[in-house]
Amino acid sequence: MSTAWQNRLFTAPLGWYTCAVVVYFLSSADLYIGGISALPIPPTELFVVAFALPCAFILLSDLLQRKPLSRALSIANQNSLVILGFLAVVSTALLLALLPGANWSSGGKFISFFVFDLIVFLVAMQLPVLPYVKKYFSWTVIAAMLCLLYSIGFDLATPGTFSDSNSRAAGFAGNPNLASLTMNMMCAAALSYRIERRRLDTFILLIGGFGVFATLSRSGILTFAIIVFCYSYCVFFRGPGRVKRCVSFLAAALGVFLVVATVVPIVVENAELMAAPRAQARLKMLFGSGGGGFVRSEESRLRVVFPSLELVNKSPLFGLGTAHSRAWQSGTHNLYLQQWVNNGLVGLVAYLGMLFATFY
Repeated sequence: MSTAWQNRLFTAPLGWYTCAVVVYFLSSADLYIGGISALPIPPTELFVVAFALPCAFILLSDLLQRKPLSRALSIANQNSLVILGFLAVVSTALLLALLPGANWSSGGKFISFFVFDLIVFLVAMQLPVLPYVKKYFSWTVIAAMLCLLYSIGFDLATPGTFSDSNSRAAGFAGNPNLASLTMNMMCAAALSYRIERRRLDTFILLIGGFGVFATLSRSGILTFAIIVFCYSYCVFFRGPGRVKRCVSFLAAALGVFLVVATVVPIVVENAELMAAPRAQARLKMLFGSGGGGFVRSEESRLRVVFPSLELVNKSPLFGLGTAHSRAWQSGTHNLYLQQWVNNGLVGLVAYLGMLFATFY
């Protein structure tokens, strides 16, 4: 069979299937559909089943070429430090799940999340091997962003459609902070960081910006601002032709400002969700006219810190047990403190090591 026919019969359909599955999971549609029990299996198991086919195809194609695991090992070698860091975090969590304070409720699902996260990470590294996924990756992520933004729009028009809060939109993600995190993650991944694709990148930033703003997430808005700053620096202020690029940047910034200045007031005035008292209070807090609300919010989070530090003192080295803080009603509101409480200094060092490994 010719290479062209192989491409038509296998590679292309598998590539489009994989892109569709990526959109489904990236847009957080799996969380919503799993939450209403519309499918017979939970999202975690569905992920494994859905991506088993493309992963099996990659491994089988390497085997037929008498190069078993060649591409998988090549990718693993390029990302060895990150993989080792991730393995350290997961191994630490599983070992410290044996402590008496570990949270084994709901069948141990909070413990199993660590293994699932590792599976997601390893599967995601293999997907660019498929030509269609690599070629259309940016468009796939854009499609996922539009799907999530569409669901967020429903929350704006009809509060509580998807979100667990009647005063903040979240879309398929269910949680506003998770929605903003997902939107920022997809925005950073979809950007090309190339001057010749600045128009498409501007469109991506607009989608991401509107989605993040609609969630009214302070951390999400701050993260999005950092993404915009890093993108602007990489594209417009590095390399030759800086003056011309600066002019292009100012023109693009002016265009984005005009669009935002036109659309945001319309959304705030007409969206039912934005009329809610809590949403109005949060808007005032975000735009600096409600400092008291900001202070109260920060004070409520600081009140969680001191009890958490007291728990750290009980077992500073190994923590109280994996997912211990999941049993709390409010949580720690801090990932680093959460790692320290649950898995002690050992788990915190492993987590920080994984983060630093991503820069090498």
